[in-house]
Amino acid sequence: MNGCARAELTTSQRVIAKKNKVQQGKDFMSLEGQLIDQKSLRAVTGKTADWNEIAKDCIAFAKATGGRLLLGSEGVQDAPSAGQQFRADLPDTVRGKLVARTINRAVLPDVATAANGGQYIELRIPRAMAMASTTDGRYFLRVADQSKPVTGDDERGQKLNKLVWDDHRQSPTELIEPHRLAALVLEHLQRYPESAISCIHGRVGGEIHPKQVKRALEDLIGRWAVRCEGDYRWRRYWAVS
Repeated sequence: MNGCARAELTTSQRVIAKKNKVQQGKDFMSLEGQLIDQKSLRAVTGKTADWNEIAKDCIAFAKATGGRLLLGSEGVQDAPSAGQQFRADLPDTVRGKLVARTINRAVLPDVATAANGGQYIELRIPRAMAMASTTDGRYFLRVADQSKPVTGDDERGQKLNKLVWDDHRQSPTELIEPHRLAALVLEHLQRYPESAISCIHGRVGGEIHPKQVKRALEDLIGRWAVRCEGDYRWRRYWAVS
């Protein structure tokens, strides 16, 4: 093989490698859009807050494999503004607003700090154990990096209608497996120690029967993973570190 042939082969290999790199980038961006989305802090504060838009994304993530909303930054690669701060009660406000607008989905808001010192809220949305929707009965699916409404006019809508019907025929104990519920309860207590059972129930999912949450707590106490103090409505729970 002469030098020209070797040079041509090298050029061809470079072109193939470049195409592979571009494709990997597209695949990464696709995964990023399906599992993570970012919103400006304006979407959850003041007069610019758009709670219905945030609720739509939560439903779409919950219908898939779950996902994360990063509230406080814009663009896939952007970090929050340096030194960005917000009120300490904003995560609870976000959770409360979404609870009022959605059904059968849980959200776990956490305050995170970027390398530049800017704060943002990492809103984790677990996969829904029951059929998640908005309170006005709308359903959404995550398609690439967008949350798309589902109607009965397309194939996705017809499949979803069947899932809704099947889901309504399930009893509450069929909606979530005990070990998954126990994991959610334990995670809540690690983040929010000294919680009442009503608080735990509200955070892990109001669609779950309270008796299931109580059984999960009893199981965790029996495994020495959780401890409690007090009686009746004054009882509080902690995760054992």
